[in-house]
Amino acid sequence: MSSNSNLKIRVSWYDESQKPFLDELDDKVFEPWDVSFNAKSDLLELDLFRKLLKENPFETEDDLVGVFSWKFLRKSGVPYDHLMAEIAKARRKEVDAIILNPAIANNALFANGLEQAIACGHGGFKVVFPKLELGQITKSLLPVDTFCMSSYIIANRAFWCDLVRFLDLYLDIADRLAKTDEEFKKVYFASAGYHRNRKFDHRPFMIERLVQLFLNTRMYNVHYLHPTENWLGNKFGDKAEIVDKLYHLKRVSLNNSLLLKEWMQVRHPIVSDWPKLTEFFHLDDPKIEM
Repeated sequence: MSSNSNLKIRVSWYDESQKPFLDELDDKVFEPWDVSFNAKSDLLELDLFRKLLKENPFETEDDLVGVFSWKFLRKSGVPYDHLMAEIAKARRKEVDAIILNPAIANNALFANGLEQAIACGHGGFKVVFPKLELGQITKSLLPVDTFCMSSYIIANRAFWCDLVRFLDLYLDIADRLAKTDEEFKKVYFASAGYHRNRKFDHRPFMIERLVQLFLNTRMYNVHYLHPTENWLGNKFGDKAEIVDKLYHLKRVSLNNSLLLKEWMQVRHPIVSDWPKLTEFFHLDDPKIEM
């Protein structure tokens, strides 16, 4: 991929009240994408990814196409100028994908997205993950860069196709298991307890976490956006220092047992105290004033 390839970032919206947020995006690479057609989807983002591939907006194999939410600036806290500079930097390299992870505190606090899923209230995954032979991964520290729960993705066609195949494979495995394992079926298709919409079962939340597994089992050249001091300050205010400490401790703990122990000690007062933990959850996923 060269800097001469095409770049498009589809910014999804489904309600008229969200459109003013798109006006803040003054670069021509951003394209509003009315996704009201997806309102009844049980799989949320995955059906958008499938739709993207079906429409095939890639003029060449090197083109990069992204899918962002209408609230990505508010949710991620990323400074707009920094985002555009990082995208430009990535385009000067031979990257297959660019990842913006808005869940910075969740990343800093948890070993991986699967552990985070259980901690944030999706208790059914205590059954779902082991039955899908993913139980051991919930205890494994995965690279800080690859934490991708609710990430925004820009990628070439090969990356998108492979990602969708990977997600569909796991959904197919889960569907086949549900036909033979009644306990799994009962939990998997039950409400995941999502506070904003309790009708959703565990599938869309499993899909979110599987993106991180995909990145850890593939060899794509991915450009990850790392939070800067200014970015952390904008997003977390007086909590920025502890988030920064946890984030960087986690980064250097991957192959260092002493630093891993320190990271676990620093995070313990937060993850073991539900009111404190929910404060960080809300900072990562703030309510957007319309």
